[in-house]
Amino acid sequence: MTKEQIKFFIDNEETIFDEIDQRLESLGREIELPDDISAENIRDVYAGGLRGFGDTKYIAKYTILTDIIFKVILSYICVNILKFDLVSIWVIVAVQECLKAIIFYKRVYSNSWKNIKVINNL
Repeated sequence: MTKEQIKFFIDNEETIFDEIDQRLESLGREIELPDDISAENIRDVYAGGLRGFGDTKYIAKYTILTDIIFKVILSYICVNILKFDLVSIWVIVAVQECLKAIIFYKRVYSNSWKNIKVINNL
């Protein structure tokens, strides 16, 4: 860089960053972001991606498995045997959603879904 180019960036540093800030602010007003990002949202993104790639059996298997373990068995034990209140069920569902988000995240980044053949007769 020449001295003139360096001087341009140094002298105009504040105005350049102000312009960038203004553009980002206007872009932020145009994009609506969700109020909260939960494990359920993350799980839906990864599960939807895997379904789109044709990995529906994996999603179905782990959804059914975690539903049986958490929503049926663990909920029954907490409410009927341990006599916990409704808050325990909410905690169980939150833990289940986090676990499914982690499972689906690991599946996406394991790249094992890349070997799935969606249509076999081509």
